[in-house]
Amino acid sequence: PKKPVTKPKLHICEQIEESFDFKVVQEETIKGITTFTVYADKEMKLANYGFDFNDAYEEWKNDHEPSK
Repeated sequence: PKKPVTKPKLHICEQIEESFDFKVVQEETIKGITTFTVYADKEMKLANYGFDFNDAYEEWKNDHEPSK
């Protein structure tokens, strides 16, 4: 910003926050969550499968899913 606020007024911040729809952001975030379980007796080297977590996890999952 050209003129950033360095001492914001609380009541103005609260007014702006009240107009923001956090529910949409929360729902989108929850949809994008990937959950997996890490076991102490299993080795999992995601760095060998990709540069970022999402790519690495998908590749690892493909290698470790039981054959259908």
